[in-house]
Amino acid sequence: MKQPKPITRKYSELIENVDKGNYQIPKFQRNFVWNIEKVSLLMDSIIKGYPIGTFILWKTKERLKSLKKIGNRELFMQIEGDYVFYVLDGQQRITSLFLCINGVDDFKNIYLDLENIKLLEDGKSKQLKFVDITKSLCSTEPIEGKSILIHDALHKSSVDLLDQFDRDTLAKIEIIKNIFSNYEFSTIEIESLPLNQIVDVFTRINTSGQQLTLFEIMNAKVYDEDSHFDLEEKYLELYEELKNADFETTIDNPVVLLQLVSAIINKDSKRDAILSIKKETFIEIWEDATESLKKAIDKVRQYLFIPVSNLVPFNALIICIAYFYYINDKIDPDHGQLENIKKYFYRSAFSFRYSKSADSTINSDLSLMKKIKENEEIDFDKAIVVEEHFKNEEKLAELLIKTDFSTSNSFCKAILCLYASKSPLNFKDNSRVIIDNSWLSRSNSKNYHHFFPKGFLEKIQNTESLNSIVNIVFIDDNINKNEIRAKSPNDYIRKYERENPQLPNSLKTHYIENLEQSGIFENDYQTFLKKRALSIANEISRLI
Repeated sequence: MKQPKPITRKYSELIENVDKGNYQIPKFQRNFVWNIEKVSLLMDSIIKGYPIGTFILWKTKERLKSLKKIGNRELFMQIEGDYVFYVLDGQQRITSLFLCINGVDDFKNIYLDLENIKLLEDGKSKQLKFVDITKSLCSTEPIEGKSILIHDALHKSSVDLLDQFDRDTLAKIEIIKNIFSNYEFSTIEIESLPLNQIVDVFTRINTSGQQLTLFEIMNAKVYDEDSHFDLEEKYLELYEELKNADFETTIDNPVVLLQLVSAIINKDSKRDAILSIKKETFIEIWEDATESLKKAIDKVRQYLFIPVSNLVPFNALIICIAYFYYINDKIDPDHGQLENIKKYFYRSAFSFRYSKSADSTINSDLSLMKKIKENEEIDFDKAIVVEEHFKNEEKLAELLIKTDFSTSNSFCKAILCLYASKSPLNFKDNSRVIIDNSWLSRSNSKNYHHFFPKGFLEKIQNTESLNSIVNIVFIDDNINKNEIRAKSPNDYIRKYERENPQLPNSLKTHYIENLEQSGIFENDYQTFLKKRALSIANEISRLI
């Protein structure tokens, strides 16, 4: 890149370029307008001749999402094909100047303290002297007869102000006006750089030290006024739609949507591939991509019986299943394809492969989805490698018992998916346990119940593996809080046995296969853990 040279601009040029849409403020990140006190200090710096920093501009024909108005002032937008200059550095300064000088909103109410300025005559010329150079000349508080709105000082003629001020004061105001008119603002224009490099420039000069997210970059890049495409708005609409299905956390990180779109377009979900997508292509594929995502979510809920997204170990799994729907023309998979998708889901969930390099793993899984779509034979032992203990149910049961329950642990989430897939029933009346996203991200959710309550185990001083994932079951909030609390399993299960003749069937939906041999009636925690862990291990072996 050739080193750009500074170009000086008068304030009238800067403001006119903003007004006419030649200079635009890209909506990457930031709060674009300072508060009125900071704007006052900026105006003070200009009057005193202090440097206020360089405006760095990107000259391009590319269109980014940008401010359409500053305050209540509508901005002109250049037509496609014309060059525009995006302000990369100096966004707050240029918007503040625009607001104050044009008297927009409350920014009109910045006053110039004329009392702190003395007029010096040197022959024919007149100059200003500041009584207290450390005191700001600009403030939001007027001084009766001794201050003037900066907006008025710059826009009103001496004739307009004759009734308000004497000759010397009018001379001061005229000099202030000339200072603004002649102040040389430094600008640097960058051109012939692609967006990804411009983003790097923006990030380096961003004084807040915050890097732009990939979504913020793409949000600015793919915005299109003519087709009313606003990625941020589309994302929020989709989020609300998925919220109704309890699957909104799939896109808590909006980058997963970008990964899906890039997977469809480029067969590659990595950052560089995402940034390479052309605006028109992105917009064209958006509806099909999101429709495929919704179909994937429906199938995960209906076939894998995972009712809420907070249980899904890795959101990338949903993205890959959505990719399957896209390449399958959004047609539901047949039975063989479904079984392969199910095996893919659980082997991936238990293999920890998405804990490392998610982008590379997604790219690898796109090829796997294509094989599933084509009904090719898949050697899952090679395609998705799982650790040796998954091939031995007794060792796997030991691992399960030793695993402490945590909603942030992907292995625990995979186990919770198994629990949910059984469509668990309430011990009390065989009704369906209601599972939703509202609490499931927290380990203390009342949906999560320690079958051997922690309070009971602490009371009998049997705290080994107290918080084991094997001791966790799904039950309704009311039963957990108001009925079971810290009672022994023998006490509360005996009670429910009398109330619910279908209790053994209820317990089977929680991987408790044989009530009499489960250790429950003896309050034997270790026997309970071993029996239930083996039942869960058996199910994992079957699935993977």
